[in-house]
Amino acid sequence: MARNIIAHELGHAIGLGHHNDATKLMCGRPATCRPQDFQSPQERFFPVTAEERATLLRLYPPPWQPAA
Repeated sequence: MARNIIAHELGHAIGLGHHNDATKLMCGRPATCRPQDFQSPQERFFPVTAEERATLLRLYPPPWQPAA
């Protein structure tokens, strides 16, 4: 669960917002997404959506480099 929460918060840090798909990483308010729902007896990592991948590629296109 901690891995998904950390990844979710890093998603915000790099420009992603919330949506309401409880099966994906960036689910959040106003949806009924709760961290306890991320718990599972099997290790799993919630994915980002195709739209979020596209957003990240727009924000950080290859070969993106941080500003010096």
